[in-house]
Amino acid sequence: MKVLAIIGSPRKGETYQAVRMVEEQMKQIGRVDFQYLFLKDVHLGQCLGCHACILSGEDRCPLKDDRASLEQQMMDSDGVIFASPVYSLQVTALMKNFLDHFSYLFHRPRFFGKKAMALATGGGRFKDTLNYLELNARAWGFDPAAKLGVPHYDGLTPEYRRRTAQAIADAARRLYASIKANRLPSPRLRELIRFRMWKYTVLAYGNKCDGKYWRDRGWLDKDYYYDSKIGLPKLLCANAIDRLGRHFMKRVFVEEQEHVEP
Repeated sequence: MKVLAIIGSPRKGETYQAVRMVEEQMKQIGRVDFQYLFLKDVHLGQCLGCHACILSGEDRCPLKDDRASLEQQMMDSDGVIFASPVYSLQVTALMKNFLDHFSYLFHRPRFFGKKAMALATGGGRFKDTLNYLELNARAWGFDPAAKLGVPHYDGLTPEYRRRTAQAIADAARRLYASIKANRLPSPRLRELIRFRMWKYTVLAYGNKCDGKYWRDRGWLDKDYYYDSKIGLPKLLCANAIDRLGRHFMKRVFVEEQEHVEP
């Protein structure tokens, strides 16, 4: 299996060391091809927020940087570790700019079947950072297999160092097992609702780029991005919330005159 670690730290310090510990644990389980991508060494201009990638396609981004290469590296991997130290209670500027470059993936996800781990390092308060990394990975199509917060390892007492080492081993085992199983997960209710709202957005308000992407994959006629067993109670609940969401959208947004035909 192939794992790509994307390091959002401007230094090769604690975050890199934490990922190395994950690598060591995974390699004790089985054969893993581990690769590192340091965002500090990557050419990524500051996202302009111009929406060109969303409205016209990612190839229309005016920055002409390494975005396409990074996407291909993720696509070529079985699992991706999104790793960042916690700066001001969130990811670093390097990681945030990286995530901003892939905003179009919220509209046009493509990493289904790929597994992900969110990893944060620092003094603590990992929850918001880990949730944010997981949210982006999930929206892009990844199946998040593990979340891991690693405090300043060298400063820990022996007991908390033991606990942290165990947490690292557990997260590494979950990621390895998830990649090995190679199964598409059944969508949770919130994911099912998110799919419904995106489908409605594409139909009623979407641009031609999103419309073609969804049509080509047959998503406009499906209950979810891929075939999966979805229980009736979950479908009924999603239908009810979907109707409420559509009502809200119609009240707030002006419907495009040229929408995507189903």
